[in-house]
Amino acid sequence: MSEAFYNDLAATAKDLIDEFGVDWTLKSSSRGTYDPVLNTKPTESITSTTVKVVRFEYSEKEVNNETIKMGDCKVILSAQTSNIDRQDTIVDPDGVTWSIVKVMDTKPGGSVIYHELQIRK
Repeated sequence: MSEAFYNDLAATAKDLIDEFGVDWTLKSSSRGTYDPVLNTKPTESITSTTVKVVRFEYSEKEVNNETIKMGDCKVILSAQTSNIDRQDTIVDPDGVTWSIVKVMDTKPGGSVIYHELQIRK
């Protein structure tokens, strides 16, 4: 398949996520570096980004209480959302903060179509 095909597929996924998704907040934190000359501690900065997600519950068959626990959910984000890290958190519209357990990219042919996150309260 051509790269154009996968780009079209990613665009379609984004359109569907934008249409049916809900605004959540992705929070990323980064730490500065220690400055030995000034003896200053690194500061932490938190960046909040509004992202559209589609949320799904795991089926009973998928829950094994080891890698996927009862209460875990999966959310789908468009490929345009970049730099998602397991140390990030995601906040739902009700203000509940979820930890990101796993980040999986759906990328047939090497082109990311969408991101799937396993999240946990």
